[in-house]
Amino acid sequence: MARRWKHSVTVYLTEAEYLLITSKASQLETSSSSFTKQALKTYIKHLEKHLQDAAPIAA
Repeated sequence: MARRWKHSVTVYLTEAEYLLITSKASQLETSSSSFTKQALKTYIKHLEKHLQDAAPIAA
């Protein structure tokens, strides 16, 4: 039986960042939580790529 692990991330936002997310989400006609989740996935993907690119330099 496959296990599904649930991960949670706490993100602290300024009021301006929160308002930006909610306005962008409403423009895209999606929920703020869905928009934020996708934005974090994209950010993590880019961060992982930068870390992979930096690994040979650090070695």
